[in-house]
Amino acid sequence: MDYPQWLLPTFIRSARAAGATAPDEEITDAAERLITRWNGKDRHHHDLHHLTDVLSRVTALAPETHSPDLVRLAAYYHGCVFSTAEKDAYTRNGGENEVESARVARAELAELGIEEKKVDRIADLITGMKKQPREEDPCVSTTLSTVDIDKLALRDAHLGSLAAGPQKYAKYLEAVREEYAHIPAQSFLEARREIVKRLLARKQIFVSPLGRQWESQARENLSAELDRLKVKLAELQNI
Repeated sequence: MDYPQWLLPTFIRSARAAGATAPDEEITDAAERLITRWNGKDRHHHDLHHLTDVLSRVTALAPETHSPDLVRLAAYYHGCVFSTAEKDAYTRNGGENEVESARVARAELAELGIEEKKVDRIADLITGMKKQPREEDPCVSTTLSTVDIDKLALRDAHLGSLAAGPQKYAKYLEAVREEYAHIPAQSFLEARREIVKRLLARKQIFVSPLGRQWESQARENLSAELDRLKVKLAELQNI
């Protein structure tokens, strides 16, 4: 498998920083199993490139997090369980199963000797990605003492692909469509339209302080995509 040289040692360092007591060989084995999961043949967007992009954005947001190594480990595991078999998988979670991914993280990180409290926190960060931030959500409170900044940073790092440059954003859309090639064009376009509309309706797409730097580009990409979706759907309806 072709992956960045830093991917495996970064996992090992983060596991050690989180308190892993297992031998280096066992931590390396866990990292390699994760890489294999992310390299699944049914992954076109949610693959190793996606993982490394999320991890890079976690690094960019790390200065404002309380537990960057726990956030980083949550990022490694956040979509390790993946399937597009269910027809509603795209609108629900994009194929990434956060609940099952958290279960895998719990089992594997506990085996590496990381204490239960930290393992629970990592699992909570992963399952927290399934929830859409709302104004009344404590993790997006404007009161700094109640903000779950680690959860916000992980969410924003995951959504960061929305703020890619135009060419990379186009490739992202192509890859997502390829993952859901089994869904008829109209159904996929309608689902994508609803997702884009929900994102644009948010007061803020990115809710961590540093993540807000991506807001403008993401809205520009999404607005342009929504216009294209409307055109494509109109063309299909006229056929």
